[in-house]
Amino acid sequence: MKRFMALAISILLCIPLLICCVVKPSNPETEEISVSPSVDPQTLQPDIPVLTYHEVYNPDTDYDNNVGTGFSTLLNTENAYYWAGISGRYLYYYDKSNGDMGVLCPKPECTHDQEMYNYGCAGYLDAFTGQAVCMYEGKIYFFRDTKGKALFRMNPDGTEKERLLDIECEPEYVPQRTAIHRGKLYGVSYASVVRDGEPFNITSVSSWDLETGEFKLIYEEEIRSLGIAQMFFFGDYVYFSCSYPNYRYIDEDTQEYLDTTLKVCRYDTKTEQVEELLNSTDPNIKGSRYALWVEAEDRIYTAPLVANGGDGDPTAVYLVTGGKLEKVFELDWNYNIHLFDGMIVADGTTTPNRASNPDPPKLLEHFLILDYTGNVLYEGDKQVDPAFAYGEDSWQTAIQRLAYCQGMLAADNAFFMIYVYGLKPEYYSVELTAQGKGEKSWLVKYELIDGELVETIIGVEKYRV
Repeated sequence: MKRFMALAISILLCIPLLICCVVKPSNPETEEISVSPSVDPQTLQPDIPVLTYHEVYNPDTDYDNNVGTGFSTLLNTENAYYWAGISGRYLYYYDKSNGDMGVLCPKPECTHDQEMYNYGCAGYLDAFTGQAVCMYEGKIYFFRDTKGKALFRMNPDGTEKERLLDIECEPEYVPQRTAIHRGKLYGVSYASVVRDGEPFNITSVSSWDLETGEFKLIYEEEIRSLGIAQMFFFGDYVYFSCSYPNYRYIDEDTQEYLDTTLKVCRYDTKTEQVEELLNSTDPNIKGSRYALWVEAEDRIYTAPLVANGGDGDPTAVYLVTGGKLEKVFELDWNYNIHLFDGMIVADGTTTPNRASNPDPPKLLEHFLILDYTGNVLYEGDKQVDPAFAYGEDSWQTAIQRLAYCQGMLAADNAFFMIYVYGLKPEYYSVELTAQGKGEKSWLVKYELIDGELVETIIGVEKYRV
């Protein structure tokens, strides 16, 4: 069931990527859940100085928002990166000092991920997904839903693995993406339910106390379409956004798109109150899966992680202010936009000048690195070659397609792309036995060095499902 739910949610991340940019600045003229009406974050507490993200961020206790929007996550320490792939089945490491990488297991006799279910491997997690793994106070935490729903933790070297607490909640609140922040496990979920005989989709935000296991439903909303919340942690606040399309239902088989709703809320962990900062169906909302970067209490940025289509409708970066969206700048194409600390990265595979991939199954990816005023710091193409991750001798016979990207992460003044590629049926039927879909994923680091974007492979996930 967990694999089915994870794959269903992955529809949200299928990315029709984009290219070539001119930035166009905006015209300056031109339990009950209690949610307060829309308010201006600048007027919430006018007599208290506005706090910035760097003033409230504590790396020891706070979740790293740079790694929270992909369909997997990255754990970053002084000496290594850790990555659980998209499936969360195995934990992979990359040694920063020498480039060594592999499954996090010290046993020389172990076959590691040569088997799909290697229960004796120290690096075998079987986490709900790669999004259900995070680091907190020097330990690696991961959520499982096998043999009961529970949160586990272990040391970064894979030792002292232990079951920490059971996750108690109704099935629709089982977290599909998790983060640990200041003593609480937070999770977002998207699920289909039937209430009073009526089918609904719900998106929710919940928390569990790490010491007591106490569950709290922070927010939920019934929607008729697809939408999952995106969280951002800011000191004692948890911001979250949710975007989803609205339709007019003509009959059982016919629907007409009307507009897109974008909501932004802020949860106060001290008062346990939720404030609604934005509830908009602005016709300028393009794309989906709007994520957040909260630079300060009065500087709340949002932009679409997924551009939705290659028709050229431009995407933009906005500020949430006074209960409305204020455009900061607009790109000249429908790029996917990723908000990080101090930089924005836009990406795509089509541009105004190039309609499709010129050399499949290789992927020609276009990147833009910008600051928060819209200044372009870098623009260029990178060829993504399956041989880069799979091996020059074997990929041409095994690879059928380079399917899509599954998100972007950031760390160490670099960004990381999660790529997924498909295998031909005769290969995945052997590799994944009867239950797998023929896909693998890999993580690539991109670092700007002397004006050039230099890539480094960080890990290859053997089993995508």
